[in-house]
Amino acid sequence: MCKDFIAQQQHDARYGGRALVKVATTAMAFKSTPRGPGAKGFRPDEIVEMGWGYETPVGLFAQPYVRSAPLFIQDLFDHNLWEWKEFMALDVDNNTFAKEFDPSRVRNMLESRVMPAVPPTKHMMILLPSQTCIQTDGSRTISAVCFHCLYHFTLHIQANPGHDLCRVRTPTGGISSADAINGPHQLYLQFPTFEASSDESKYNPVLARGLYACISESCGLQVVVEVSAPRIDAKWINLLTDQERIKKRLEDLKVADPERFDIGPNEWHKAGLRQLVTYLKDLLDAADHGKEPRSLSKRNKRFEAVMGPEFYELFRFLEYQEFSRGEGDEEEHFFLQNLPEPCNTTTQPGSRRGFFEDVALESRIHGEREIFRSPSVPLNLDELNRSLAKRDFHIALDCNAYPSQSTNGALTYHFRFLGIMPDFHRKLVENACARLSAFSPDFKATFEDSMYTVARDTSGHLGLNTDFLRRAKAVVGQDNDDMFNETWGLAPSNIRRTDDEIITAVRKKLRDSPESIDITFDMLPVYAKSRGSKRLLRLVDWLPAQLPMPVDLAFDVLGARPDDSSKQLMLNAENRAKFAKAGIIANAMRSVARHREDPALSRQAEITEEGPITNPVGLENIGNTCYLNSIIQYLYTVKPIRKLVDDYAENKLEVDDMERRRIGGSKVKVQPVDLIIGQYFTGEALQTLFSQMTTIFRGPCAPSQGLANAVLLSSEQLLRLSKSDALPQVHAGMFPVPATNVRSTPPPLPARPTPAVPLKHTADTSAADDSDQPLIDLTEPSRSSSPTLMGDAASDRSFDQAKADAMEISEDDVPGTPDKDTSTIQAQGPDASAKVKDDVEMTDGETVASDDDNDTAANSTNSPEDPASDTEGLLRTLKVKHELTMIQQDVDEIMGRVLGLLQASIRPTSIEGDIQIETVMQTFFFKVIMRTVSYQNGDLKSRQETRTAEFFRNLTAYPAPDGPCTLYQALDNNFDREEIEGTTTSRYSSIESLPPILHVLVQRTKGDGTKNPNPVVIDDYLQLDRYMDAPEGSDLMYLRESSWALKKQRAALMERENQLSAMDNIHHPIMPNNDADDHMIGSEDSVTLETSDAAYRANGEFTLQQAGLTDDSADQRGAELLGFLVSDDDAESEQILTPQTPDSGDDAGDVRHTLQQDLNSVQLQLDSLFEGMNNYNYALHAVVCHSGSGRGGHYWVWIRDFEEKIWRKYNDTVVSEERDTRKLLDTLNSSGDPYFLCYVRDADKGDHVSVPKREPAGLD
Repeated sequence: MCKDFIAQQQHDARYGGRALVKVATTAMAFKSTPRGPGAKGFRPDEIVEMGWGYETPVGLFAQPYVRSAPLFIQDLFDHNLWEWKEFMALDVDNNTFAKEFDPSRVRNMLESRVMPAVPPTKHMMILLPSQTCIQTDGSRTISAVCFHCLYHFTLHIQANPGHDLCRVRTPTGGISSADAINGPHQLYLQFPTFEASSDESKYNPVLARGLYACISESCGLQVVVEVSAPRIDAKWINLLTDQERIKKRLEDLKVADPERFDIGPNEWHKAGLRQLVTYLKDLLDAADHGKEPRSLSKRNKRFEAVMGPEFYELFRFLEYQEFSRGEGDEEEHFFLQNLPEPCNTTTQPGSRRGFFEDVALESRIHGEREIFRSPSVPLNLDELNRSLAKRDFHIALDCNAYPSQSTNGALTYHFRFLGIMPDFHRKLVENACARLSAFSPDFKATFEDSMYTVARDTSGHLGLNTDFLRRAKAVVGQDNDDMFNETWGLAPSNIRRTDDEIITAVRKKLRDSPESIDITFDMLPVYAKSRGSKRLLRLVDWLPAQLPMPVDLAFDVLGARPDDSSKQLMLNAENRAKFAKAGIIANAMRSVARHREDPALSRQAEITEEGPITNPVGLENIGNTCYLNSIIQYLYTVKPIRKLVDDYAENKLEVDDMERRRIGGSKVKVQPVDLIIGQYFTGEALQTLFSQMTTIFRGPCAPSQGLANAVLLSSEQLLRLSKSDALPQVHAGMFPVPATNVRSTPPPLPARPTPAVPLKHTADTSAADDSDQPLIDLTEPSRSSSPTLMGDAASDRSFDQAKADAMEISEDDVPGTPDKDTSTIQAQGPDASAKVKDDVEMTDGETVASDDDNDTAANSTNSPEDPASDTEGLLRTLKVKHELTMIQQDVDEIMGRVLGLLQASIRPTSIEGDIQIETVMQTFFFKVIMRTVSYQNGDLKSRQETRTAEFFRNLTAYPAPDGPCTLYQALDNNFDREEIEGTTTSRYSSIESLPPILHVLVQRTKGDGTKNPNPVVIDDYLQLDRYMDAPEGSDLMYLRESSWALKKQRAALMERENQLSAMDNIHHPIMPNNDADDHMIGSEDSVTLETSDAAYRANGEFTLQQAGLTDDSADQRGAELLGFLVSDDDAESEQILTPQTPDSGDDAGDVRHTLQQDLNSVQLQLDSLFEGMNNYNYALHAVVCHSGSGRGGHYWVWIRDFEEKIWRKYNDTVVSEERDTRKLLDTLNSSGDPYFLCYVRDADKGDHVSVPKREPAGLD
């Protein structure tokens, strides 16, 4: 239903639903067929608002659109204020009055006989003189009624008293004179639905009200434009002008009362409207002259013959009251009016008196229209000319000096873009361009180009003005665009090309050369930005965000004409997709499909963009499930997982085997509820979805609600929901209304990082066989899979804090202390990880229990008999949408839950020691050895080592606290040697065995819950040799020790550089000083630096000792390592940096320069240390990305198709492609979006990952 019709319903309800106050009193005829554009105008549905501009059928316009006052009046009269939707929705062509009367005869005669210079416009405004006035405060009101459609137009104008900036002054010779110095008002729509305080009763039934303002702040002009409906219903006009009706009524009266109505020949049938006008005129005259109102007898012969009882309703609407006098046969019934207020000087529009004046003028106009219907009746055009209001509108808007000259056919796009009239003097054109550029600086270059085009290409006085062209050239300048001109097919020229020329050339290139489409759209953004042209940017602004392409450009891209058939468009698209990117061609088709409302073209656009029928499809987001969709799309490309799901019957864990099943290195028992959920998830929900993704003819697919519930809800939550109706549920498309809109909250980054490597090691060499830990769920994402390497739930999630937390160890925790067992530990038991607490407040307000608490909860809620007694109820609960399902989750947690459900539902394939191995562990889990080395009283011969082994499913990469870092730098904290302060103990970790697929979590959540957006620079390959376990004395171990030593040296150099920066705060230069002098600030500074330097050397010596190397070592590698730490020049190494007074001749910059050189040298050695080592080479397979903050955002995944040599972006339902790996990595490495990295062993990646080809059912 049309917006205005709804507004009118509200209006009718407010004022009692009066039958006579309808939309334009039946003047608004809302039709389903589109209304044709008016003169020089276009339909509202043809205008697209783009935030910064308007897209119209004739071109681009700035937003807000600005007109000069003369053009504003011209467009108001022509009903072409196209940016004002409510105004344009008024159907001035098809209302009752407009359809019944063709004003072309009047217009033609006015144009040819009386006012030949006045262009024909849609509205012919008849002035209401009594309602047009200037107030004492300088405000003005002008009121008029359209002769054509009977709409009322009222302008309330508030000006800044004394302001003279926007008043056109032409002292000699008119507007085209060189003396014209002032530009007119420049008006823009400030409020399209400006609310007035007065009631909108039948006196003033406003249909549209808008506020226009001048762009000059010092001017302050504001114009409130009101358009209101005709005051009198068309049916009364039709009855009063129906001469046959009046004749028949008079004949009937003669028959009924021949004596009374024997009046002989008469022309009462021609006087219906005149009689109404007479009544209204007498009413207003009586009010103005203080007379008594005349009564109107119902038995008046003329009244009874022309109007009669059916007009009683009209007179009641006109506020006549009914009275009677006399009795019996003498009783007389009559109407009597309560007089309106008199008109002293002016009448307030919308007042009661104004209402009667409005009705009187409308009646008079209808009478004149009746005269104009007859070609034989002479027309009083002079009187009509005097009543026209256009000149009064010019006076009211301070442009009376502007001549009323015809602009029909000359008001081209560039004049309209600048908001000017074609006969403006060049000074006014320059004035308009300058003021518009200041008001809308983003369009400055485009305004200037339009002025240049007007000066260069317009005929008439502007085009002949060489001075104007010279000045316009100086404004736009001369750009060097020969390279681009060649791309568009333009010959080199010394003349600056206008935007029109560029646009024409580009569109021709797109139409004629499909092989140039890609390069055109690659180069055009650069060129458009360099010129600053919004018109050129409009051709490409849809590219980055995949917005709809402008429809006219879409036809060019498809090489088609607007009238080509859909079949022809599809053929063109198929051919052009061979030369251009499928996304560009598909976007063009969607744009045309939207324009034509053609579903066939929409479907073909999807086919074009998706590519071959065998390409993968997207997944529907069923409520904050972008993270789940990303994980499913990724796991679908992992061959072992796909095979496990497809052949689930062969891998299924039966109930009888549940008691013997243990999961992961922690050997977690499978609870009955986990088995039920896991079997449903793997054998039904995931298996069905994988099958649909393979066989669906056209995507996207939708994960089932059961699959989402199994992953997004914990086993405990599902068990509670199956037994209680306490939590709201959503059934069969019925959604509850939660207290907060949880669906509107986007998915977050992890609520906390996963637990760190435990700091205490038990002497027990085997874990308990009967662990009752529950299956991994969303509250404990890494329970069955073991913690993510080097995370820490209770600590800051930052790069530096990860290392600092690892150093917090008490003396009692140091292996090698008396009474401690230092035997080798093969696997870590469950108690070790229980030391780490993980209490965090989740989004839904629940506090998630830590390991210790969950053990108790598991024993009480996950008892074997609970779910088994109502398996069907649990499965029913799984398949129903719950509010909790819509709460935001995190990719890492979802990955842990998915892998845990898979593990809980399958049998082990083998047993290594006491660890049950199955497909999930074989595919994703790796084994880490954590060594702790200590020395008794610093004696190198008393070296003791403790080894602990543990399985992990993720490596954790820590972004730098500020600025980018490489992936190796982000991973180093997991494996670098850490020395326990105040002890002779150190520890480090190594990878003992790697899986075929390795996951890396980029830990972006910081301690305060915010996101670390700093880039972690990734490459398409990752060499893990540097982190592999190696025996003491091996080449690899030597390189690792070298890297640790170099990092210590780098840390010491950075510390010395920080001390220099700190001493800068006392405003003294820093310089090397070998002989301290009297200018030293104080002994404390020197002692501090000496202590730091000594500590630097001591650290280096201790590092050598831990590596088993000394200054006298015969091992050449020891000598090399020593060279990293100790300078050959003892004097230089023992320099003390001392502060000097400002008059010292030395420069502290030299010291910093030397330090920077040393830092660069150390970093260069670090970067090259492991070059050429690629025995453990992994290829980047997938990248899960997160955009947004730590509290919420959106996930998507990039997955590499090694066979097709292409990357695909899976963004819920949309699947797009990128063939350039380097370009993709550059994009990923420039932001903080990458969050979860998936690598596959390069040597045999084809055995482990592939993107399945779709095989749609029934496809030949």
